[in-house]
Amino acid sequence: MALNNFAHMTDLVRTQCSGFTIDDSFTIEDENSEGVINKIIPLEEVLFDFNKLNVNDEIVKNLKNGMTCKINSDVKDDIHLVFSKDKVLGVANVFETSKGKMLKLLKHLY
Repeated sequence: MALNNFAHMTDLVRTQCSGFTIDDSFTIEDENSEGVINKIIPLEEVLFDFNKLNVNDEIVKNLKNGMTCKINSDVKDDIHLVFSKDKVLGVANVFETSKGKMLKLLKHLY
């Protein structure tokens, strides 16, 4: 969009993004260590809109070794936040192949 004048931006303050507001933010310089720890939001709360998928110990072992794992066919094809025993392992893709429904970690978070 043309504004028909000469200008430039010198400052920008983002007041909200992805469900978070500027009131949720802090600077490390302004906070003591206890204050910072109390304001850290758990990953599963930040990624609340991801599908959640709990996996067993055998699948955990295979995923940690970089393998693609066959999983239950009723899991939706999509990006999932993968858990084992209430601990986040990572972000994974679930997809269909000729061998069945597969799970592959995209980002390890352990």
